[in-house]
Amino acid sequence: MIRGLKRPNLKRTDYDLHPTFGTLASVPTFPPTYDTGGQGFGLRDQNADGQPFGCTNYSQAELATDLTGIVRKPLDLEAATQANARGGYHIRDSLDAARKLGWFKWYFQINPTSVLDYFDAIRYAQLMGAPNHERRTVTLGTPWFASWQTAINAGKRIMPMPTPDELSAIARNVNAYGWHNWVIDGWAPYSGVVTLRAKSWQGQRDPIYFPREVINVVMALKYTVAYTPTMLDAPNHVRRISLPLFDLLMSFIKGLPVIRYYA
Repeated sequence: MIRGLKRPNLKRTDYDLHPTFGTLASVPTFPPTYDTGGQGFGLRDQNADGQPFGCTNYSQAELATDLTGIVRKPLDLEAATQANARGGYHIRDSLDAARKLGWFKWYFQINPTSVLDYFDAIRYAQLMGAPNHERRTVTLGTPWFASWQTAINAGKRIMPMPTPDELSAIARNVNAYGWHNWVIDGWAPYSGVVTLRAKSWQGQRDPIYFPREVINVVMALKYTVAYTPTMLDAPNHVRRISLPLFDLLMSFIKGLPVIRYYA
């Protein structure tokens, strides 16, 4: 089982991407394919590299490499966070550490809107960087389901919907499966279906793909999160995320963290 991301922590101080940069009245027209990767980082294997708990190091190194074209190294982030040495790390803390290293200026949380489901909110978050020549890869914190690992081990490239038993288990206990930090670096049709293309740091030779219905179900689970970075200066009015009352209360009680971690 993949581990390394500590269960994501909701935080009322997160910046909300879509409200900050303007809401959409309708779903935009997306190109059939889009690629934010290809900047030299590649499909690495965290286990073969001796970082079995270092998925946050790999994911943020990918974000920064794609964004600027400067190849960033997971071990440089590990030196700052000790994520692998600690047996996993919080995704937000990892993003903060990468920002302090100067890898990017800001990072924004991606949520669905009235016209964008999770699938298209993630795609639009990537696409909105194009006018400024930014390659905005997306970093996600989710459970890593056994059915996904089984599919990868069998050589499959489209990840299946988690089984009803898996979804029921994670709903009852958020630690029923290990949490993982992985990235989406674009989209492409696969077997006739538009899918999000992903890297999961397990050494597979080719990317893996997630269909719309899978992303929408998984990202609706409690504590999952998605972020994207930018090197641009923030707009004058940066919008913070709006938490449900319970999460807002927990965020206040715990100081700022709330419950979202990654491995």
